[in-house]
Amino acid sequence: MTGALESYRYSAQQNATSPLVHLRLVTEHTLQQGLPGSPRMALHSVLLNLITEKYAALRNYFQLPPVLPDARLDNVERAIAEDGRTCSPALIGWSWLYHCYVRDELAITQEWFAAEGLVHVRSVRRYQDYVYDELVQELTERERAANQRQRRARLYAVLPSATPIRLIGRDAARAQLGQVLDGAETQHVQIVGPTGIGKSSFVQEVIRERIDQDRVDEVLWIDAPRSAVDIQMAVFGLIIRAPVVQSLHDYLVGNRIDIVVDGTQALSSEPVALQAVLTLLASATVFLIGSRYLALPDAQARVALRDLRPTEAKDLIRRELRRQFPEELFSDDEVTAIWEESGGNPQRVKDLLLGFHTVLA
Repeated sequence: MTGALESYRYSAQQNATSPLVHLRLVTEHTLQQGLPGSPRMALHSVLLNLITEKYAALRNYFQLPPVLPDARLDNVERAIAEDGRTCSPALIGWSWLYHCYVRDELAITQEWFAAEGLVHVRSVRRYQDYVYDELVQELTERERAANQRQRRARLYAVLPSATPIRLIGRDAARAQLGQVLDGAETQHVQIVGPTGIGKSSFVQEVIRERIDQDRVDEVLWIDAPRSAVDIQMAVFGLIIRAPVVQSLHDYLVGNRIDIVVDGTQALSSEPVALQAVLTLLASATVFLIGSRYLALPDAQARVALRDLRPTEAKDLIRRELRRQFPEELFSDDEVTAIWEESGGNPQRVKDLLLGFHTVLA
């Protein structure tokens, strides 16, 4: 990063391209600000914003008034003098970067800056090197954060729903699953329960939490495979798309993979073949979602989801009613009627409310 920053200083003088334009941070800034496809312009904006932020924060720390971005030269002279009187290498260094690069239209020289700040010019050069190191550290941290945001967004995109779903009545199941994943040597678990109970949503939010905790490198979601071979081929497809060619073993050992098999009905007739695939996937975390427990040669951990309790189901019903009919008021009797008909099944609740929507419309 230090070399890249130095090359940016050189390339700015030579009108060349700096390797810093390839930072994820720069790409992110380009998209957020809608800049017209110029990485160089985005990099310039990122660096100037960072310098401005650091300089403003230090002046605030020393209880100095903010510096206006279009301050006249006499006000600039006053600000530089204030910075110099603090005798702070950090503030003087960031002040120099700010007035040199952000306010470049003033064409301030290092000698003039030193004279206004009552600092020896050699000290200014030394402070400049000090804040360059800080700038490198700050850029490195922000680049790491940008990469983390990009990685999370990529993993979220694999999940069935891009937006989080608030789970109701699943705290005990989440705690049980957490114990399984933290304690088991082989992290393969079956999530079982009746149709519509919310098994896929449950697993999705568990994985989303694992993504947020940086416990996952890749997510593979396989919908209703017809055979164990389908699972194996989907995993090979994930490996083929990887930037570095690796064997199945090396890929699984070197990456934290969450694999979801959403729908195990067709696999119940081939337990031996499914167990063979799971043995290959011993290093991965595998969630098998189905309405019934699969009797496999090797015992698998199991988390069973139940119907919602009355209070939980009514909470879900009220939440969905507020979301779908924000201007309507519903009595407790109406909520109870929906609960009694749904039997505490989340999908049945949503189906009933869909019919409710048709009636009201």
